[in-house]
Amino acid sequence: MKTNEQTHKEVADWATTIFLICGFPFYVIIGFTALMSYLTEKSLSEFLQIVTWPAAMLGLVAIASVLIALEELFRKQQVKLQQQR
Repeated sequence: MKTNEQTHKEVADWATTIFLICGFPFYVIIGFTALMSYLTEKSLSEFLQIVTWPAAMLGLVAIASVLIALEELFRKQQVKLQQQR
């Protein structure tokens, strides 16, 4: 039987993996925007206006990552319970 600490680590690993893979395009967009803002000497407020939607999408990806990881964990636990019966 897994301990709670192992279970939490498993969820964190899944969520991190999903977040890094699915969020990659948004990292690129935010990084490219930051570079272009620096090179064109845009103000911070202009930069923030441009990066608002990729940052919001990145937040949604983070939430979805955690939910998917939790769902996967619960599915595995349910399978184990069925096998024990």
